[in-house]
Amino acid sequence: MCILVHAVKRQPLDLLLEETISNALVEVGPSITLASLSEVVAFAVGSFIPMPACRIFSMFAALAVFLDFLLQMSAFLSLIVFDFLRTQDNRIDCFPFIKVQSSNPNNNVTGERKLGFLSRYMKDIHAPILGLLWVKIIVVIVFTAATFSSIALCTRIQPGLEQKIVLPQDSYLQDYFDDLTKYLRIGPPLYFVVKNFNYSLESRQINQLCSISQCDSGSLLNEIARASLTSELTYIAKPAASWLDDFLIWLSPEAFSCCRKFLNGSYCPPNDQPPCCSSGDSSCGLGTVCKDCTTCFVRSDLQKGRPSTLQFKEKLPWFLNSTPSADCAKGGIGAYTTNLNLSDYQSGIISASAFRTYHTPLNKQVDYVNALRAARDFSAKMADSLKIEIFPYSIFYIYFEQYLHIWKTALVNLSICLGAVFIVCLIITSSFWSSAIIFVVLAMIILDIMGMMALLGIQLNAISVVNLVMSVGIAVEFCVHIMHAFLISSGDREKRASKSLTTMGASVFSGITLTKLVGVVVLRMARSQIFVIYYFQMYLALVLIGFLHGLVFLPVVLSLCGPPSRSNHVENVQND
Repeated sequence: MCILVHAVKRQPLDLLLEETISNALVEVGPSITLASLSEVVAFAVGSFIPMPACRIFSMFAALAVFLDFLLQMSAFLSLIVFDFLRTQDNRIDCFPFIKVQSSNPNNNVTGERKLGFLSRYMKDIHAPILGLLWVKIIVVIVFTAATFSSIALCTRIQPGLEQKIVLPQDSYLQDYFDDLTKYLRIGPPLYFVVKNFNYSLESRQINQLCSISQCDSGSLLNEIARASLTSELTYIAKPAASWLDDFLIWLSPEAFSCCRKFLNGSYCPPNDQPPCCSSGDSSCGLGTVCKDCTTCFVRSDLQKGRPSTLQFKEKLPWFLNSTPSADCAKGGIGAYTTNLNLSDYQSGIISASAFRTYHTPLNKQVDYVNALRAARDFSAKMADSLKIEIFPYSIFYIYFEQYLHIWKTALVNLSICLGAVFIVCLIITSSFWSSAIIFVVLAMIILDIMGMMALLGIQLNAISVVNLVMSVGIAVEFCVHIMHAFLISSGDREKRASKSLTTMGASVFSGITLTKLVGVVVLRMARSQIFVIYYFQMYLALVLIGFLHGLVFLPVVLSLCGPPSRSNHVENVQND
C-alpha cells in the first residue's frame, strides 16, 4: 500500500486526478502485481506439501495475499482518490468535515513535487556511495561470503521443538522439565513389534526370535541384546523382555513348578499360590498342596526342546493367565498380557506380538529424533535379515516422526516456492535475466536466514519451515520493486540503479522495512519463548536481511550486470 501511496505523491502537481492515478499505476502497478502474484503462486504451490502445518498455512496465506491484492487495486485505490479530493477541497486530514482557507487561493500549483527526506537520502547519499567501485567490490565479497558461510552453518540446524519454549517462562512445568533432564536416568519404553508370527515348528520363526538355548545366534532378541552394548549408537539401553523366552522356559520340564496339569488335563497352579483344591479333596496332600499335579510335558514330548503347533496353541493361554510367584517366576499375567494379539492365533499365526526394552535417557530433541531413526534402522535390518515384518514403537514416535523428513520437506517446499516465483517473474517481466537475478537474491536471503537460525540455535520444525516459506513471499517485496524501477528507467546501468533507489528505495524502506519492523519488535515482550524465537527472531532476521539484500546488494548487482532497459528498447524501436 505504501508503494502505491508514494507513487501517487511522486506525480507532478499540475496533473489532473485521473492522470495522477493513471501514472502512479503505470509506475508501480506492474511491480505490485508481480510481487502479489509471486506470493500467491508460491503459497499456492506450497499447499501441495503433505505436512499439514505447511499445507494449511500455505492455503490461507495464498488466499489472504490474493484478497489483499484485489482490495489494494480497488478499495484502497478508491480511498486514495477520496483523499486526493479532500486535499483539493482544503479539508483537514482525519477531520474531513473541517475546511480551512487555502494558502494558494488561485490553485495554480505547478511543477514537480519536492523529494522527501528518505528520497533525498537515497539520491544524494545512498546511491552515490553504492556507485563507488571499491564499495561494489566490498558489497559483492561480503554478501557472497555470508551466503557460503550460511550454507556451512545450515548443517548445524537441529530438528525438533523444545517443550520448554512453548510454555510461559514462569510456568511450574519449566522446573519439571529441568528435573527430568537432570535426574531421570531411564528412557521411554521401546517395543519391537513382530507381525504375523508363525509359531509352527516348520517355519523356524521361534528360533529366529528367541534368545535361550538352541535359538539362532542372529535372532531378534540376541541382536537386541548386542545392540544394547553399543547404546550410544543404537539408543537401546538393555536386552528386551521376551514373552517367547519366558514361555519356552515355562513349558520346559525342568521348570517343574511352572507348567503343570491335573490328571484330567486342566491347569494346575504352583504350590505357593492359593489352594488349587479344597480340603478333603482326594487330589490334596498335606497343606492343600496338589499331589496329583504333574509337569505338562516330559522331554520326549518336545521336539528339540520346542513345543508342537498344537502344544503351543493349548499352553499359551495358560502361560498368559499364570501368576508369577516364588515357585515359578515366569508367569505371564500382567507382564505380557497386552503384548500379544491373540484374535486369530488358533490358525498358527499370532498377528502381532511385542518385545519390550528401553531407550537410553533422552534429554534433547535431537536425541529423540536419533533414537527413532536408530530404532527404525535396526528394525529394517532385522526384518530384511529374518524375512519377518518388524517395526519399532515408542510413545513419542508419533510426535517425532515428522523430523525424520523435515529437511526434505523444507528443501522441497522452498525449492517449489522459489521456482514458482521465478516462473511468475519470467511471465510478467518477459526477462529471463531479471527473473534469474531475483531468484538468486531470494535464494541468498533464505540461506542467510537459515544461517541465522543456526547461530541463534533455532530448530527446524513445522513452525520454522512455515516461516521460511513465508520468507520467500515477503522477501519478494524487497526485490521486485527495485528491479521493476530499474527495468523501466533509461540510461546506463549506473544511472538506472541510482534512479531505482531514488524512486523506489524510500518506499521499500518506509513502506516495507519499517512497517514490518515495528510489528515484529512488539513480539520481543512475549512471555512465551516460542513467540520470541520463532516470530521475533526469525522475522527480525528476515526484515534486516531482506532490507540489506534489496537496498544494498541488489542495486550493486544491477549496476554491474543488470538486464537491459525497456525504455531504451522502446526508444530504439521508435527511432527505427
